[in-house]
Amino acid sequence: MKSSPDQPQHNPDAPALPGEVERDNDALRPNDPAKRKQQQGDAEAQETDAQKTARRD
Repeated sequence: MKSSPDQPQHNPDAPALPGEVERDNDALRPNDPAKRKQQQGDAEAQETDAQKTARRD
């Protein structure tokens, strides 16, 4: 089934229409709590899991 050219394409990056609520993109949020603290500028944040793994001897 082909899409007809007279139908507008859905753009996921388009701004929400009035009355619609835009959701935060969870995919852009770090899942690692240490990484979240580092991004928030917490000086006492510990190393992330990736940093710990990279440092293994």
